[in-house]
Amino acid sequence: NDYILGDPSLFGQDDAPVMTFSHFLPRIELTPEKRYLTYPTLSKAVGSDYVERRLRLLGSSLHVFGHTHFGWDMELDGVRYVQASLAYPKEWQFRAGSLSVGTMSEEHDFQPVCVWDEDDTKEGADGSGFPAVLG
Repeated sequence: NDYILGDPSLFGQDDAPVMTFSHFLPRIELTPEKRYLTYPTLSKAVGSDYVERRLRLLGSSLHVFGHTHFGWDMELDGVRYVQASLAYPKEWQFRAGSLSVGTMSEEHDFQPVCVWDEDDTKEGADGSGFPAVLG
């Protein structure tokens, strides 16, 4: 990517919010506790410090990630991290509570999670267009 994109410090120069994506987790803090993992050693293979360094360099306000099949929405050091896992049908059957995030829940009929809305006027939004943390 560095070869194709060139100098990443040149991105984000226009004050527009930056949203980044990855399959892998960018931070260890986003790894579910070991007691919840089907594979206890999963934490050794789910993340990448490089992804975190890259999203910081790009000035990301929101990072969407995957890999662990756990719902996640939290802010750390000024970046919102979201994982709205589609998961496998059996996972929804047996552990829906650990997959649900915001509108991707039974309560909301499993609607997609909105992470960007140019016209967002929800209370608690910071004006960036990113809805407030879904919690």
